[in-house]
Amino acid sequence: MKPQIILPVLLFATVSVGMLIFILLRQRKAMRKLRSSIACDLHDELGASLSNISMLAGLVSMELLNGDKELAQKYLDRISEEADQVHNSISDTVAVLGSSSRQLGHLAALINRHGHELLEPKGIRFSLSVAPPLKAIRIPAIQRRHLYLIIKETLHNAMRHSDAGEVNVRFSLDGRRLYCSIQDNGKGFNTEKTYFGAGLGSMKMRMIGMKGQLNIQSSPGNGCHIQFSMPVLPWWRPAWGWSHPQEKEKLAPLAAKTVLQHLPAEV
Repeated sequence: MKPQIILPVLLFATVSVGMLIFILLRQRKAMRKLRSSIACDLHDELGASLSNISMLAGLVSMELLNGDKELAQKYLDRISEEADQVHNSISDTVAVLGSSSRQLGHLAALINRHGHELLEPKGIRFSLSVAPPLKAIRIPAIQRRHLYLIIKETLHNAMRHSDAGEVNVRFSLDGRRLYCSIQDNGKGFNTEKTYFGAGLGSMKMRMIGMKGQLNIQSSPGNGCHIQFSMPVLPWWRPAWGWSHPQEKEKLAPLAAKTVLQHLPAEV
């Protein structure tokens, strides 16, 4: 082989190996970050639930000794609720991180099911919409988990605090960023005040970790509109979505019609 050919070949091979090593190291770093995030979340959620179960078990023993079976039964019911929360938390983690939830369409089906199961027994109508072309978008595992937990927290807040009759979730894409809009028609609140226990701080921290943005619009009597966005397309893929007029004109009617209310329970 001629010297003038050997040098470019060696250079190409060196660059290729270097890029491969860089990608592998980046993936390992992402996996370490994901494991750390899951460990912290499970430690907080499961630790609190197990502490409550332990305390309630002690109260059951005490009430049985006192002969108050009715109160003991109430504590047993609360233990059952706490155990269900632990089970659901682990099941959610497995489902969201599983290979069946890599694409937005699968994740949206999981969110849709959770929204209906959570809100409909309380008399709150729930709907979720996503344009068909967006369903194929792949979302990295750590972003899937944060995205699911933020939406789950928002839906729980709507159930507990909003007095809403309807909650709507909508996904859209603009350029390389995925947008999620969650809106209810409840009583709203003053965004200038700090509400402890509503999970707003943890939502903001999750968005910061994903290089995302969070915007909350609400006022007393006017419901609540939460919108957040995060990058989902890598730099080497062309940006597309709602930023292109032709795509917007073609996809907007689909987004309005595509309501995932009849997806199967298993996703």
